[in-house]
Amino acid sequence: MKASLLVLALAVAPACGKHNEVDVLHHEANAVAKYCAPLVTSLEARVESIFKRGTTIPASTPGIDAVGSRLTEARDMIGQLKGAVVAGADGKSAVEKQAAAAAKDRRVSDLQKLVRETERACERGTTIIEDDLQSVESWIAYYDRDRLSLAIPQPAQAPAPGQPAAPGAYGATAPAAPTAAPTGGVPSGAAGTRPATVPPAAAEPARPRP
Repeated sequence: MKASLLVLALAVAPACGKHNEVDVLHHEANAVAKYCAPLVTSLEARVESIFKRGTTIPASTPGIDAVGSRLTEARDMIGQLKGAVVAGADGKSAVEKQAAAAAKDRRVSDLQKLVRETERACERGTTIIEDDLQSVESWIAYYDRDRLSLAIPQPAQAPAPGQPAAPGAYGATAPAAPTAAPTGGVPSGAAGTRPATVPPAAAEPARPRP
């Protein structure tokens, strides 16, 4: 009887160990999916915001094709992760459904693989997406900065040495307009006019009396 009980205990122990491992791996797979899901949702909202912003940028802008490619890569990667870890209409994600099926059949190796691949996909995918979005957002910031600088009036250039300053440039004032002549006459001292009186030095000397 004692020998039979010992054999039964040895037979049950591995089964209990396997059962516990299945439960742990099942829980771990669900935890990875639930951790990754909000990250993917947040990145998706960020992509949509960038796409909306991009509709205001002319398609002829230099560099926009390369930026568009990186944004498309980020959106495609989000679609893959979303399909794996974000819950569907039934409240379960694809990873959670796979974990439940593997746990039901006690497929430890499948659960291990699922946990490992989900962790790797989440880490790699979110890193690529984040890098793409940072690159795109930096490009948009440069575009906005350059567009703003073109809209701000630029100061006049300083004149070259020896050259007169342009009217209004760096505080220079334009030459004053000539004063209008009084009605019926010409300005005093104007070129081509004679003085009203002859200076004494130029007066004709008096003739001697006989």
